[in-house]
Amino acid sequence: MKKLLLALIAMAMFTTADAQFNLGNLAKKAAKTLTKTAKSAVNETINSALVGVNPFKDQWRIDSIKAVGVKTSNNFGKVYLVINAEAIVPLRYGFVGLGGTLNQTYAVIDGKTYKPYADVEKKFEMPEGVPMVINTQGEGGVEIKDVPVTATAIQAYNMYIYIDGGRHQTVLWKNIPITWTE
Repeated sequence: MKKLLLALIAMAMFTTADAQFNLGNLAKKAAKTLTKTAKSAVNETINSALVGVNPFKDQWRIDSIKAVGVKTSNNFGKVYLVINAEAIVPLRYGFVGLGGTLNQTYAVIDGKTYKPYADVEKKFEMPEGVPMVINTQGEGGVEIKDVPVTATAIQAYNMYIYIDGGRHQTVLWKNIPITWTE
């Protein structure tokens, strides 16, 4: 009887220890998954959620987007984007295409819609693994003109992005501050 009682107690102890070990592992896995999910959500956004989501985050990482305005008169100017980005994988054609009015690119500033003055997207070379600064100044497919110099932000920028024939779409970026220069 003593042997049976000792055997039952030993079985209970091993079962409890095993359950505690498994619960500990499950808790660690859950915490790791939550951390990974949170990091993924952060990596999807651009400018700390100021601008929007990058639909091509697995191929093309966008680190920041800023808008720069250049005065063309006392009251108006041109606004272009400067995008810090990196191709994470080799892009099929080695470039990213941005903008173009044929692909529904437009900006909303102070409630007014502005379209770039060129119809086709501009191609920007993007070698894999090299952080690049994409300066769209003077690029008709992205730059917008006749913007009042009193404007402080692009409320919305509907931008066409072309990675390759299977990866292209129009995305909406919001609340991009404009920095004006002379």
